[in-house]
Amino acid sequence: MHGLSGRFIAVIFFLLLLPTVAVTAPAEDHWSHTPDEAAGILLDEAHTYIKQGRFDLAMAVLADAAEVSPDNADVWNLIGYSQRNRGKLEESAQAYAKALDLKPDHLGALEYQGELFLLTGDIASAEGNLQRLRELCPQGCEERDELAEEVRAFRKKD
Repeated sequence: MHGLSGRFIAVIFFLLLLPTVAVTAPAEDHWSHTPDEAAGILLDEAHTYIKQGRFDLAMAVLADAAEVSPDNADVWNLIGYSQRNRGKLEESAQAYAKALDLKPDHLGALEYQGELFLLTGDIASAEGNLQRLRELCPQGCEERDELAEEVRAFRKKD
């Protein structure tokens, strides 16, 4: 994160033009909260790379997003996810911890951190995250259901 990347400068330029351009908000919020415009643009770009499995490119974008919006739990959650998929487990753990420090009830970070715990063999911590998701989603939610399935699969292996 040394110096400003071209993407970062382009986002800032875009934001300067916002007052003169009619912008329509997306119909659905894809994040745990409404991010500022710059972070939102970068999160959308990173999410596209993540869906393509291009985690190195996602990390480059997310580094810019962390500069623009360092207190955005969604940014740190996606950094954790991307780092985990790059095999950088310590960096992933740090990013999930940061996301959960910023927003303790972040459903995605709880799920993904639980998956990281399983990857490292820490079933007790994964089950702790699953219990927290059960408390937050008593009627069920995607994050709870997915982590529950991962825990079941982990237990079957052992």
